Amino acid sequence: MHLFAVASLIPAGLALTLMVVAFTAPSLRDRPTLRARTLGFSLLAWLIAAFTFVLGGLPAI
Repeated sequence: MHLFAVASLIPAGLALTLMVVAFTAPSLRDRPTLRARTLGFSLLAWLIAAFTFVLGGLPAI
């Protein structure tokens, strides 16, 4: 479980970085489509992080 918890930090860190960039970068503020795409990638990274974390909690087969 601990290995998967640590492994889920990588996509979670990426997701947090993408979310911060989407709201703070001036180049993304001017282009709403690029901002929406960046937030979409951030959501995908959050889903991968959550899946990795949940996968670590499942019992081994």
